[in-house]
Amino acid sequence: MPTTSAALITLARAAVVSTTGATAMASDYLPASEQERIPASGIRYQLQAHSVDVENKESASPMAQLFLTLIVHRRLGSSEAERTYTENTMQTWISALVQPAYWRVLSTDIWGVTQFPQVSASDTKRVGDVISFTLTVAVAYRT
Repeated sequence: MPTTSAALITLARAAVVSTTGATAMASDYLPASEQERIPASGIRYQLQAHSVDVENKESASPMAQLFLTLIVHRRLGSSEAERTYTENTMQTWISALVQPAYWRVLSTDIWGVTQFPQVSASDTKRVGDVISFTLTVAVAYRT
């Protein structure tokens, strides 16, 4: 049986794929620029996770908090204007991914979302013809 954090990561990956249609990059931690080239109009994602123990004053059950950082990369098409993507498709994905209801599906009696994601201008960047955005969600769970 997978650990709770592994189960959460699996659920998050499935949710990201169903929303963006992205495929996972070979590494979740290597910078995208050091990995395989994303094809024109291609979408890739990285999902980074780390957890910390949390003091739980309300229960004797030990708790941990898992931080899931999602980075979505998209290479512009050969003649595609940046704004065509950033003002349309990218905004649709971000709007879906920052909705609390989107992440509440991860909530069960074992874990629950404690920090919903937000995306600011500094969380979006362009390197060459690849535009990326980043968001982080925090989930508390019993260990």
